[in-house]
Amino acid sequence: MTTWIAIFLLALLASVLLAWPLLRARRHDGKRLDHDLAVYRAQLQELEQDVDNGSLSEEMAVSAKREIERRMLKAADRHEELTGPKQIQGGTVTSVAIVLLIASGSLALYTHLGSPHLASAPIPQAAPHQVADDDKMDDLAVRLATRLAAEPDDLRGWVLLGRTYATLNRPAEAAGALSKAIKLDPKDARLRANLGQMLVQSGGGTVSSAALVAFRKANELDSNLVSPVYYIGLHDFQQSKPQSAYDRWLALYRRLPADDPVRPTILNALMSAGQQLGIDVAKEQGIASAAPPLNNEQAAAARDMSPEDQQAFIKSMVARLAEKLTENPDDLEGWMRLGRAYTVLENWPQAGEAYQNANRLKPADPEILALWARAIANEKPNDPVPEAAIEIYRQIEKIAPDDGEALWYLGLSEAEKGDTAAALRHWRKLLAQIPTDTSQHNTLATAIKRLEEGKSPFGG
Repeated sequence: MTTWIAIFLLALLASVLLAWPLLRARRHDGKRLDHDLAVYRAQLQELEQDVDNGSLSEEMAVSAKREIERRMLKAADRHEELTGPKQIQGGTVTSVAIVLLIASGSLALYTHLGSPHLASAPIPQAAPHQVADDDKMDDLAVRLATRLAAEPDDLRGWVLLGRTYATLNRPAEAAGALSKAIKLDPKDARLRANLGQMLVQSGGGTVSSAALVAFRKANELDSNLVSPVYYIGLHDFQQSKPQSAYDRWLALYRRLPADDPVRPTILNALMSAGQQLGIDVAKEQGIASAAPPLNNEQAAAARDMSPEDQQAFIKSMVARLAEKLTENPDDLEGWMRLGRAYTVLENWPQAGEAYQNANRLKPADPEILALWARAIANEKPNDPVPEAAIEIYRQIEKIAPDDGEALWYLGLSEAEKGDTAAALRHWRKLLAQIPTDTSQHNTLATAIKRLEEGKSPFGG
């Protein structure tokens, strides 16, 4: 209860800050204001046209309309601030009351529809840096929107406008711009994934039906993208389907590399779904924490540390786990956890030793063997794959003849040694497993063709 009181007080404070410009005095000098309002009115008319011709859903149009109206209010407030004092009018007081009502109402709506207990979503692929002067960026966005109204077939322009709005934290407008881009390039999976993320953001974290459509289409166009799979699972979770969400997230987690930065987010989501289902996620095959678990006191202490101190703290815990394993060398899960911890720390020799010990306790396990081989290969990533790793991949091939990773590295090693026939045998077998509409298939097919022509598979 104390937490929610604090959240409400923060929302109230934010409302006061939002309302403050409305309480400022005013004086009229309308040229700039008239221009801005004309642009926003044109955008509202364009929204209505998009709804009428079916290119934009009613749900998306409502969100975009609200955002445009908010920008109109902001333009009016900025005009009042710059043009001097005037007595407060009754309409302004009403506006302040509306702002306060929106703040309290949005809090109630989030508690009903949102998922405050769920981990944060993967970071949307928006602009890579923050813009210091929002007013200048606003002006750029207005000019770009005005130009695109006259040049609606400019795909790059709509993408840029969408990214600009995302940078300005205006997700509804970003969604509108991305929808325009998708009309021009309907087969771009990333555009659809980004559209879905903007719709989620504008909806306060809820995966709406419109966002779900965007993510499903993105997944259909490119099944290798991570964010559509995550958000489809999030929709299931929010619709009280934790088992469906859990299964989807578990498959996604297992397919990601051990050092993928998105993996912790997926794991947190898995734990949320697992808690509802009564599943111990740590016991799932292929799931293990990257370091020894923290108790509440340790976790609290780590949160207050600087990044450097946190890194040192993690290393000390990993060292303690390694010491425990010297006393209990037959702890398979311990060795796996230690191997993953060293992988995160990029200590490849120690990771290789940990996985070697895990292999000692559970030989002929393709997953353990692959982790061991990767650790060896990562020690010198710019050199040819070491023979020690190749030997491990040969073991994997004997156990699992269709293992894609083993087929790839064995073919690569053979191509480097000049054994073209053996390389082609492995790579042709791998090519048959890869969907034909993926970039991986095209890359491997090109490498095979070059080998067949007696050339180096990757040029040079």
